[in-house]
Amino acid sequence: MLTDKEIVDAIERNKIIIEPYHEERLGPVSYDLKTVFDRIPWDGNIARLVSEEKITLSRDIVGLVSLRSRAVVKEQIFASFSSLVDPGYSGKLTFLVYSPMDYAFNWEELFQIMFFKIGKVGTAYNERVSSTAMGRDGF
Repeated sequence: MLTDKEIVDAIERNKIIIEPYHEERLGPVSYDLKTVFDRIPWDGNIARLVSEEKITLSRDIVGLVSLRSRAVVKEQIFASFSSLVDPGYSGKLTFLVYSPMDYAFNWEELFQIMFFKIGKVGTAYNERVSSTAMGRDGF
């Protein structure tokens, strides 16, 4: 797992591109994503979200997305998303979230992404013919 210093180094070497990048969102071993509504929520408890950030990874970096602990404990959020961000991926990340609580939850700061250095893959995500989410802006 990359540390904050290693993440910054990877960003400086274009191994990881986060657009827009906000230094204050960088944690000790992760980057806090900001999400926005992809579409109007279905009701007060369910929302489709997309990351504000476009994430681009080199062929030797993989990302792992998880809910931030605050989202699970305070907001009591359940989420559906692919937690793996493949080497070579470039695009926004999408989420479907649900809260059983009958109030408007804080949907902007629910997720974080961690990065791992791996050996170079044979075929990166952006090189696969079957890749469907490159350049994703939402659903």
